[in-house]
Amino acid sequence: DDGEIDYTYVANYSIKFQGCHHVSQWNAEVDEDNDVRMKIVRLARFRLCPTGTCNNSKTAGCESGYGDYIVDLDTFLTSYLTDKQTTEE
Repeated sequence: DDGEIDYTYVANYSIKFQGCHHVSQWNAEVDEDNDVRMKIVRLARFRLCPTGTCNNSKTAGCESGYGDYIVDLDTFLTSYLTDKQTTEE
C-alpha cells in the first residue's frame, strides 16, 4: 500500500446537483483594520447516487445508497467541467 486512496468506486455513481448555498464566515485572514471581517463562502451541494437508481426527474435523485456532499462552488465547477470536457473528447 503506497498510501493512495482508491476512488474507483465512484465510477458506479451519478452526480445529482442539489443546489448552491452562500454562507457568511469569519475571515481569519484579516490583517488590517480595513479588511473585511466577514466573507461570503459559495458552496455546492450534491448527492452521489448509485447509477442504476439515480432518477433525474426526482429532486433527491435517489432514496438509498447515496452520499451527500458539500464543497466549495469553484472546486465543484472546475471538477465537473473538466470531467465533462474529458468525457466529450
